[in-house]
Amino acid sequence: MKEILRLFGIPIADSVQVSDIALAFHGITPGTALLIALIIVSGTVWIYLRSTPRLTMTQKTILAVLRSLLLVMILFMLMRPVLLLTVEGTIRRSLLLLIDSSASMQIKDLRQDPADLKRAAIAKGLIDSNGGLMQSVPGDTSSFSQMSRSDVVKSMLTNDRLQLLKKLGETYDLVPYTFGQTLQALSSGSGSPAPGTPPPAADAPVKDASFLDTVTFDKPYTAIGDAVRGLLDLKRGQPLAGILLITDGGNNYGSQPVDAAALAQQDKVPLYIYGVGISSPHDIIVSQVYSPEVVFAKEEATASVTVRSQAMSGRTAKLVLKLGDQIMDTKDLTFGEDGEQVVPMKFLPKVKGEYELEASIEPLADEAVKDNNKASQRVRVIDGKVEVLYIEQKPRWEFRYLQAMLVRDRRLDPKFYLVEGDPELGKEENSPYLQSLPTTKDDWMKYDVIMIGDVDSRLLNDEQMQSISDLVSTFGGGLIFLSGKNYMPDSYRRTPLEALFPIEFEGQTSVAGMASTHQVALDLTPAGQNSPTMRLSNKDDENIAIWKGLPGIYWDARVTKAKPAAEVLLDDPSPEKATRAGAMPVLALQSYGSGQTLFVGTDETWRWRRNIGEKYYTRFWGQVFLRLGLPRLLGASRLTQLTTEKKQYVSGERVTISGRLYRSGFQPVIDPTVKGSVTIKPDDPNSAPAADLKKDVSLQANPGKPGYYEGEIVVTTPGVYTFTTDLDPASSLDFRVTEPRFEFGETALNLALLKKMAETSGGALYREEDLYKMLEPSPAAADSETSTPDKIPSGLGGSTIKVPSPQEVEIGFSPLYFSLMILVASIEWILRKRWRLK
Repeated sequence: MKEILRLFGIPIADSVQVSDIALAFHGITPGTALLIALIIVSGTVWIYLRSTPRLTMTQKTILAVLRSLLLVMILFMLMRPVLLLTVEGTIRRSLLLLIDSSASMQIKDLRQDPADLKRAAIAKGLIDSNGGLMQSVPGDTSSFSQMSRSDVVKSMLTNDRLQLLKKLGETYDLVPYTFGQTLQALSSGSGSPAPGTPPPAADAPVKDASFLDTVTFDKPYTAIGDAVRGLLDLKRGQPLAGILLITDGGNNYGSQPVDAAALAQQDKVPLYIYGVGISSPHDIIVSQVYSPEVVFAKEEATASVTVRSQAMSGRTAKLVLKLGDQIMDTKDLTFGEDGEQVVPMKFLPKVKGEYELEASIEPLADEAVKDNNKASQRVRVIDGKVEVLYIEQKPRWEFRYLQAMLVRDRRLDPKFYLVEGDPELGKEENSPYLQSLPTTKDDWMKYDVIMIGDVDSRLLNDEQMQSISDLVSTFGGGLIFLSGKNYMPDSYRRTPLEALFPIEFEGQTSVAGMASTHQVALDLTPAGQNSPTMRLSNKDDENIAIWKGLPGIYWDARVTKAKPAAEVLLDDPSPEKATRAGAMPVLALQSYGSGQTLFVGTDETWRWRRNIGEKYYTRFWGQVFLRLGLPRLLGASRLTQLTTEKKQYVSGERVTISGRLYRSGFQPVIDPTVKGSVTIKPDDPNSAPAADLKKDVSLQANPGKPGYYEGEIVVTTPGVYTFTTDLDPASSLDFRVTEPRFEFGETALNLALLKKMAETSGGALYREEDLYKMLEPSPAAADSETSTPDKIPSGLGGSTIKVPSPQEVEIGFSPLYFSLMILVASIEWILRKRWRLK
């Protein structure tokens, strides 16, 4: 068949097969051609019979047949006959080798379990790679009992007994990559190329293990999901046998690995995973210290320390909490099953200033990693109290519980004005009650936070309202609107305070917001989940669960929506209260000038105390008053109001500095760019040259927000960073940068994750004792026409793939067809000359 096709000018290689062939016509239809052919043949025969009397009947018949054949061949060309061919070629598959090059691969696992020792011995080639874990451990284990994970990988891939890479390279195009936070292609590292020969390209197949010499295991993150996704995108459409993933499973960055495995399954690219490390290393990890970023001098504060243990059941250790150089608290811990515990610890700062709050445990001799036993947080100690004024109409339930909470909180100095209260209350010595409201602007400016409850707006004249507005907008104070069924917020429409509300309302909220007959649990919004004000636990999942479990409310004020610049922290999920803007806001916060205002759309937060007491109620309201009052207490600049998203970053992160800038008189700065600089006080004075400890940072104006500026800087050196602007150099913004420690936050081999990924993708999970199975003959491969059973690794599929390729060839214009036409015409011409015809 191939030889016939080649005669028609069709290039068919010996390595391909013709799986299908058909004939089609793109010109005159066969029916029309048949009719024309009958006419041509009849006409030709008739002409030759009538016009050549000297020829015999045989001669006439021969010439008539030749002429008819030539004309029919021309007619056949006009039909444009096309051969439709399907040819199948074979393409060699690629096996992508994806190696984890993160810092956790440097962990030197202390192997005490016999199975772990045997796995290391297999990697070193000291025992048979095909013998599994039933073999005996060599007598001297010193050379491999504490091998690093990276050394195990290199030894396994270069094992002369197994010859894994060599045999895989004989069967597949083996293309290596590494990954940490990002994907990186590798090339062969074997020596220098010959003169005039270009070096081997990255992303090209390798023939040996020399590329391992170029791998450095020092990346600060492990993004398994992103790496798999990146390879799938890079190689989409190419014939792949699969991805051989080598990792300890310590994913700590990017997308979910199991989701990436599902995408691999959709693309028919199975993941064959070699898990490196030990599943139960002896390790104690102090992963986090959580405390308020600002604490008060001579006031006891609480820190929550998260400690995780692995294979430490029944053992003990001492947890030490230090503020600066002073030990604040110690706790003796007894470890149980693998897991984590949150340890509450106390500390009493005595002198104001900036301190490092550090929790640590002395490393034990047999720990896998000895430098993940401490964690720290930057803490600012201040000396002073937040001055609070709470104005209320009458002692409703919310007032009673709030009053008790405010008086007990040592960080706050509260004053109360109760409109319908007994005037004699304010006459007692050291009474927290005021006999009357402040009348002068100076009196109002004594307070850091003002809370207005369900008070008739007519109680406050325009001058007093303007003083409250100035306290917030100009002097950085805080203002809380606490809703009620009588006056708040309806009564404050068309007053100087209406502009300070972070929500919009149309009046009649007390009527429209009549008490419900059933409880409504408020929803914590995404903004609320990220807000320090709403943190009832230092764990994200636990914080969300606490808010979901709090008792519901029966009443909230009916409002329209939050203002554009406001941040909704809690909302009411009731469909009947929603508007086109979404769910109705219940707790909304906004910046107003240099201060902040908060709207609380219910007077039933006291219900959160049911069954659990003061714990969450007190914490929530304490955080609210500190959030609104601390900026003024800390002496924040009134002209420069810059902030960062958080107070602590890890090196390599991008820090966004944003906020509002004002000139004298609180006129917004309108310059397109404001110059500033960052000064770095490094943790290690020798870590960076002096020239790198000060960097220029420019802030760019936001055209839609007068006075609002943003700038970015990528931080690399651990230490304390101080940012100032050239406009207001006396005002500074501090944040801290630490070394990334994600790689040592989870030191165990994550077998559960790797097994789930392998199953999801349709691949397999291997340990050292299983890798020989990858090289066993595959029954499926042995049945393949293009596979050789002794070379196809088990489970990886055939080494080649058949690729069908459709082709169209117009045979009417082929050389063979033209040759046949010339031959017929030549024979007729020769016979006519011989028989003396023109």
